[in-house]
Amino acid sequence: MNLAVILTDIIVVAHRVCLAIGIGSGVALESRVFKARFNEVSSTLIHEIETTHRIIAFAVAGLWITGLLLIYQRTGFDVAAFSDKLWVKLFIVICLTLNATLISVFVLPIIKSRDGEKLLDIPLSTMMPLALCVAFSVVCWILALSLGASSFLKTQNFDFLTLFVGVVFVSGMMTATVVALALSRPERSSQSDALTFQD
Repeated sequence: MNLAVILTDIIVVAHRVCLAIGIGSGVALESRVFKARFNEVSSTLIHEIETTHRIIAFAVAGLWITGLLLIYQRTGFDVAAFSDKLWVKLFIVICLTLNATLISVFVLPIIKSRDGEKLLDIPLSTMMPLALCVAFSVVCWILALSLGASSFLKTQNFDFLTLFVGVVFVSGMMTATVVALALSRPERSSQSDALTFQD
């Protein structure tokens, strides 16, 4: 019985479980928030967002722990042995970590401050960075899944991988911008200005 192989298998499974939890929780949360866009922000919704965010944060931490263990097993942390794909995967996990931090210090406080208001009443100046933050998270998880599962990407060089990541990031940000613009209600501010002027 090769204990080293068994240990590696366990770490790989744990790594993939963390990835699945992160993606699943993120999709579930974004779907929940999207469905609630016409409703008022409630304490229940805020609690769901905070709870799911903690689960995602633990998933990201799990990716770091299991990922570093796999890197050590396969390279001994010898940077010269790092593949192009590994460098890109490290970049994506760093982005996931930064995004989780950004959600904690930026997104959650904004959602809490809107308690009792409708999500669609959030002004575009606030809606846009929120949408970009959500899109950034979605893109990172998609890229993490793609890099971990694709045999094609495994064989590509650094130039192709960075181009691929760049295209996906730009596409995600552009989609988020269009969605934010579509959901915004600029006429509300215009009507408010008109009423203020008349008064």
